[in-house]
Amino acid sequence: MTETFFQKLFSFRFVSLCGMLMALYVFSLTTDAKPISSFLFNPSLYLVASLIAIAVRILVWIAVDKGTFYEFSHVLWNTLEDCIIINVVLLCTLSFLFLVTSFV
Repeated sequence: MTETFFQKLFSFRFVSLCGMLMALYVFSLTTDAKPISSFLFNPSLYLVASLIAIAVRILVWIAVDKGTFYEFSHVLWNTLEDCIIINVVLLCTLSFLFLVTSFV
């Protein structure tokens, strides 16, 4: 059964949880002197999020697939999807937190 990208985006994944936790951490670092926009325009935030997604996918590949290269292209495609998903979840969670604290 093939899954579309939107099914993977809206299904639960461990990288989604990592993205939410990372957004909570980044939001806790914001102050009046260093607003959330300074983090959003910093490319290192997205690089770190992508590295977390790659690390999680490598751990899953070693633990579940036993590090086989049988379907390595599938593993690479899933890694790319995880990098996109963690960054989208990070941005969505940060925007949600910003809106909640701005209007409440």
